[in-house]
Amino acid sequence: MLSLTLRKWFQIDAPSAEDLAVFHENGYVAFPEALTEEGRQGLAEEILRCEQIVLFLRMTDEERGRLGKPHQMSVRPWNDKGPWSDLLFDAPLVRALLRATIGEAYHFCHSTLRVSMRGAGGLGFHQDNQPVNLAERHKWYIQMLYYPTGFRRGDAGLSVIPGSHRIADWGAYAPYGPKGEVVTPAFLAEQYGEQVGRAFQAEELELPPGSVVFLNARTFHAVSPKPADSPQEVRLFSNVIFKEPGSPHRNTQVIPPTWMERASPERKRLFEREAYTPT
Repeated sequence: MLSLTLRKWFQIDAPSAEDLAVFHENGYVAFPEALTEEGRQGLAEEILRCEQIVLFLRMTDEERGRLGKPHQMSVRPWNDKGPWSDLLFDAPLVRALLRATIGEAYHFCHSTLRVSMRGAGGLGFHQDNQPVNLAERHKWYIQMLYYPTGFRRGDAGLSVIPGSHRIADWGAYAPYGPKGEVVTPAFLAEQYGEQVGRAFQAEELELPPGSVVFLNARTFHAVSPKPADSPQEVRLFSNVIFKEPGSPHRNTQVIPPTWMERASPERKRLFEREAYTPT
């Protein structure tokens, strides 16, 4: 029964050699319409059933206006998963991508979800690879980004700077430069273009509903604002992050006891790692 469910979830079970080559060259690879229609709808419905999201969308404009980000709600960690989102830990495409990049040994770090309404602000270029032990920044930290509703360019869309994952000495400065500089493609080109041996230019994506992006978290990426006149009322987004064994990252979450109780031996290997604490 599980294998039948998994086949309904993704259109593909493994990346091609070309997909992997693009990922290593650019720091990301996109899979347009990777989810089946049933899987896309299932994920969207589970996001919209999340208690925090339900309460946020039920608010009046006046109530949301009193929030720090009145047009956007983020949930981290996302623990209240349904049957569709539960498969994001180890669906065949997920396992194949992680094994082809990290290898057999990797851990689940955390997962998040977000809804962006018309008028939501954007997010500037940044990295997300922030382990507690900065000496481990060279280790793999992978984000699998899911877009059940997709996005248009400039409409809460994802932008990346291909090749920026190759910068070797960014150190502890993410998301800003050594002197607090705002990261732009021009700044990276001036500071690191010669080191990496390529030009840095932003690439603004446009992806249909049900698309997935496999992202090296050292790759600089950004999110555009969602215009007040966007034809799409709400954009849905889920992010599931995996890491190479080692020290925790700042968002490496505590695993709920119920997850461990029902986990298979392979799932337990994903979950058995140290969680982040402020101490």
